[in-house]
Amino acid sequence: MAVRQNIDLSEIIEKQKLSSFIVRVVFLSWLVTFFDGFDMGAMSFVAPDLSAALHISRLTLGKVFSAGQTGMVLGGFLFGYLGDLIGRRMSIIVATISFGILTLGLATSGNYAALFALRFVQGIAVGGLLPLAWALNIEYVPRRFRSTVVTLIMLGWTFGSSFAGPMTIWLVPRYG
Repeated sequence: MAVRQNIDLSEIIEKQKLSSFIVRVVFLSWLVTFFDGFDMGAMSFVAPDLSAALHISRLTLGKVFSAGQTGMVLGGFLFGYLGDLIGRRMSIIVATISFGILTLGLATSGNYAALFALRFVQGIAVGGLLPLAWALNIEYVPRRFRSTVVTLIMLGWTFGSSFAGPMTIWLVPRYG
């Protein structure tokens, strides 16, 4: 009869040092959250131009913003479940690709209905990214680094949203 040996994975994770793999995972998560924050911030800066281009009022444009936020709430639940079902890595990849494609769609939307629908669906993808990135990184790093890693990932969102203003001010006059 074969002897079964139990391996305590949490013990292995706790004893590990910061490897290049962990640094890459944290950096990629930071980058994804950077673009998440950038997208959320940039929308605020292009709102006056968007309102004028689509001939919609501020109030109506506020509904577009709300649609994105509502999508984010739903996305947290949906992608959290999806992460448990197919894995966090694959869920992050799906959410990131969806987010990118839908962002390009937003740039080409020509009316309120398209903008509203795309912002809502994009919000679902965006809303799934942060909790998935946190969960993935927390699973890979030893306990002593977890709060630092979550802080770094959230700084990606903060830098992205802060960078949105200067980039939008620079890009909009050049490219519309």
